[in-house]
Amino acid sequence: MSVKPILKMVMSNDLFDIEQGAAPDDPERFAIFVQCLIGEEGPAADTFNLVVLSPNMVAAEVPESGLLTGRGHLIMKRYDYARLHATVAGWCAAAESDNWQTSAAILSRYMTWEFEGD
Repeated sequence: MSVKPILKMVMSNDLFDIEQGAAPDDPERFAIFVQCLIGEEGPAADTFNLVVLSPNMVAAEVPESGLLTGRGHLIMKRYDYARLHATVAGWCAAAESDNWQTSAAILSRYMTWEFEGD
């Protein structure tokens, strides 16, 4: 039986009503922490985290070490919720596999999974 991950909800404490159209004050300079609830058909879902940011904010996100890895980050030139949602939904479609662990590992290439390392 094939596991088909589904994006069930997108949440952000930075943009409280993100699914209802909330947007950053400056759509070309932003950094937003986003949580994506993803699971199989049914009510259960796991949380995958992502920082969505503009190229203008990349320098501000670089830590003292002077390095920033790409995993767990999605860089968008201009904020666009529909494009964000479509991108994550596309990752879900590409993560279809034989079991949830494999699907979650595929999704973890892009986002950080709440059960990573367990």
